[in-house]
Amino acid sequence: MDVKDVMQRHPPVVESTDTLAMAKQMMLWSACRYLPVLDDGKLVGVLSEHDILRFMGSRANTPEAEVGRAMTSPAQTAHPDESADLAALRMTDGELGCLPVVARGRLVGILTRTDLLAAEAARSLQTPRPLRAMVAKQIMTPDPKAVYATDPVLAAVRSMSVYGIRHLLVTDEHGHLEGIVSDRDVRIQQELWGIIEPQTSMVSSVMTRDVVTVGPDEPIETVVAALADWRIGALPVVDETKRVLGIISYVDVLSALADRIHNA
Repeated sequence: MDVKDVMQRHPPVVESTDTLAMAKQMMLWSACRYLPVLDDGKLVGVLSEHDILRFMGSRANTPEAEVGRAMTSPAQTAHPDESADLAALRMTDGELGCLPVVARGRLVGILTRTDLLAAEAARSLQTPRPLRAMVAKQIMTPDPKAVYATDPVLAAVRSMSVYGIRHLLVTDEHGHLEGIVSDRDVRIQQELWGIIEPQTSMVSSVMTRDVVTVGPDEPIETVVAALADWRIGALPVVDETKRVLGIISYVDVLSALADRIHNA
């Protein structure tokens, strides 16, 4: 299976001279997390929700700030004829959310974690039972970073930036799950309502309270289905009392599937 078999064709794009405000609206309208950035038709970078969130907290942030000031450049890319397995491993190793797909110097598509997860999940279900026997506790990242609902949003944003993560669990003082907050939650609330003051607003004002979770012994099929069906980026793993045991992201699933397939 090659990248061209999995990638999204004709993705929405922005120019480096477009404003971040326009780019954020495009992400909302297109329901996407990544935008390839072009100049004169050539790829010069990638703009992610994480890039926007990080830039929002910088001194350079202004209403007319341009995409080029916040984008990640140069962007790592894939070729349409590259193995999808190799692309998945590069994304996992580099902690990349996407790879713009370029042929003959021109953007022809984009490959995201979601695309790879869907493809790997379909293939994993056709493999021998040992691969399918994986369960949540074998895939999860244990002891994930967490915040309290009463913490300021700024503290959550800083934690996500420092640790290079996109999701923070919200727990009580005993480690029981109360919600989850993502960089997208912060950005969407700010864009839609304009009410987020990062230094004074609390995490409770932006977090998602109705959280989809899995137990430690749930099979990988259940994990994959939950991530895909609910279109979410991470799943908390909890025990029967809702005490947090770990978290599973797209990266964790892709890494586990890739390891098992290549070691099979």
